[in-house]
Amino acid sequence: MPSPPPSPTKRVTRATRKSDDFAGDIHSATPSPTKRVTRATAKASPAKPSPLKASSPVKRRPPRARTPSPVPDSESESRDASPPVASSSRRASSPAIPHPEECTSAPSAGVLEIPVPLLSPNKLAPQNCLDAQKREILRAIQNPPDVVDDEESANRIAHKQLSDLLKGTVVRGEGNSCLLLGPRGSGKTRILNQCISELSEPPIVLRLSGWSQQSDRLAMREIAYQLSQQTGRSFLAAADDDEAADEADDDEPNPFLDTTTVTTSLPPSAHLPALISTLPTLSRPTVVVLDAFDLFAQHPRQSLLYCLLDTAQSCRGGASSKGVAVIGLTTHVDTINLLEKRVKSRFSGRMLRTASPSQSQDWVELTRGILCSRIAELDETGDWQRQWEAGVHSFLQDKATIVVLKETFSVTKDVRVLARLLTSVATQLSPSAAFPTSAQLVSAAATQRSRPRFSMLHALPYPSLCLLIACVHASTAGHPIFTFEMLHEKVRDQIRLSASAPVEVNGGSIGMPQCPRTAFETLVAAKLFTPTAAPSASLGKEFVKFRAEVSREDVKRAVQTRGDINLTKWLTKATQ
Repeated sequence: MPSPPPSPTKRVTRATRKSDDFAGDIHSATPSPTKRVTRATAKASPAKPSPLKASSPVKRRPPRARTPSPVPDSESESRDASPPVASSSRRASSPAIPHPEECTSAPSAGVLEIPVPLLSPNKLAPQNCLDAQKREILRAIQNPPDVVDDEESANRIAHKQLSDLLKGTVVRGEGNSCLLLGPRGSGKTRILNQCISELSEPPIVLRLSGWSQQSDRLAMREIAYQLSQQTGRSFLAAADDDEAADEADDDEPNPFLDTTTVTTSLPPSAHLPALISTLPTLSRPTVVVLDAFDLFAQHPRQSLLYCLLDTAQSCRGGASSKGVAVIGLTTHVDTINLLEKRVKSRFSGRMLRTASPSQSQDWVELTRGILCSRIAELDETGDWQRQWEAGVHSFLQDKATIVVLKETFSVTKDVRVLARLLTSVATQLSPSAAFPTSAQLVSAAATQRSRPRFSMLHALPYPSLCLLIACVHASTAGHPIFTFEMLHEKVRDQIRLSASAPVEVNGGSIGMPQCPRTAFETLVAAKLFTPTAAPSASLGKEFVKFRAEVSREDVKRAVQTRGDINLTKWLTKATQ
């Protein structure tokens, strides 16, 4: 009895295996239509998977349009064609089996994924560590650490006294006033902000600046605006009623006004005493900060200072009213002498002093403290912190770094200048250059410093440089004001006394009158020589008095850049 023909399902399955093997060779991923029949058949008769196939992940192949392979007509044709293709498929497309821990999820179609080792939650990648370190540096620049750890330093003492004063205002409801004195960049505002942040109850802080509020009216309006923003209600209802009545008198509404936004009305300057007197009646204590206190003392009649200090003096501790503190910030030591008698009598007389770093080594330690700020986002950062501290130590040991810090400290002791330099250095850090270098600091210092006024003196003609040297000798001899004839005579005497032959320019001797006169006019046109009096028709050009705008250091730098031996000898020669 002849054997029955193979079932259609069996033929489709073998053809599907053939097409799958062929698709593995050419990396095709689109299942053929017959593949769906095979999957359905596999669901109908599930086979027990092998352990190797069960552990390997399922990989999807990218979709690709192709025609389905034809179904063989007979079982013998399918049996003859499938084994060679299957064997080649095993040899060519036998991928390496990845580790189960490396393949946590199936990769997306058409994307080659490389296993990345997972980092512990307390460690960051190098790029993330650098970004976190830069954020900590910029945060430390905003609030630099204390350079001197001594408890008896000026800033520590000022911090303690100001903290006690503000605690008396907030806790006991006292009325206090003080003056915080110190040079620019010594930490006056920083100390005040730290003391306010350490209070148990957040007070109402009113900040005024003598540079912005140049009159009592502007200061009063700013006080009313800040009070309305922090308390949520408007003050001096009488002024509000007047303005509301004025708006009601208008027949037609203004089409250019935005009526959707809620605006707070500000009282006129006539209500200044009434506005200041409401400070003790607020729900929280009030701290008034007057930046540039010396500019407020220059206002006519000093009405604002009188009202504030009188309110603070009349404030008594108790549950009925809240405390008021008036804190003045200034750089002028004689500010107290600018106050009127009636204002000075209401001032408490407390003056707290702050100081800038006194040594250049303090700047080096301050730079180290800012750059070595620890990353607060994670508890542990592996070896990054040790590597970063080693890089900062090497950066501070560089001679170029020390020179830039010492030069900047000799010019100004303002810590904000150092903060700008370190900000530029921190923003230049990148994965390719992850540690600070002296070249970055030198570039930052060059951009922060002002350009020299006379940087092109070395490019002047030879006669002009001779006149500049003669001007330096005249100033050394006690004649800062000179004329052309005076300088010409010095140049002529120097050429006569010189052991070398006179220098010739364009075929003529430098001692000839026409050459120095042209050079002198060049210096006047360049504003290196400025006249001390208005020109007169009755006075000859040779006798007009001038004053030099250049210094000896500028001329010395120009002569050294030019490299002329005769000019160098003349400049360093003793003045006769």
